[in-house]
Amino acid sequence: FPYTTLFRSQETDPHYLAKFEKVLRDHWNDEKAICNYGGREDSYSEVATIIERVHFILAAAGVKKGDKVTLCARNTAEWALAFMGINTYEAVVVPLLADFTPESICNLTDHSDSVALFSDNDIWPKLDVAGMPKLKAAVNITDFTLYYAADGKIETAYRNLDKDFAAKYP
Repeated sequence: FPYTTLFRSQETDPHYLAKFEKVLRDHWNDEKAICNYGGREDSYSEVATIIERVHFILAAAGVKKGDKVTLCARNTAEWALAFMGINTYEAVVVPLLADFTPESICNLTDHSDSVALFSDNDIWPKLDVAGMPKLKAAVNITDFTLYYAADGKIETAYRNLDKDFAAKYP
């Protein structure tokens, strides 16, 4: 097959995030975008809102473009929302299998230089924050609440999240 099909220009084949943004805009009104089997269902507008809230959480934690963020949770719609939120924030997602031992999760999070961790209620209670000294924040992917904050500034910013979000998007 021709090698030219491997390298398409941005003009003919936009980046997947541009395609993702277009899909969100085109299907904004109440169409279901993602769900858990027999559970949570989110529309395209809800997906966009959750992703933007993840951006606010990452900013509150001091995460910068190119910083690494570990994502270790069971395979759910929330996992996908966290992944897209981290990715569109332009941080580097470090996905870890939920089946890893707690010690492995801590070691891999630390050795990857991750500054934030997204996890769930099954995994987080088994982890030792002391084994992840670079960690600034840990977030529950189920409801995007804060599990851990390295300092009071992050906690304060998180407490103001709803107010700051409403001010930016009235």
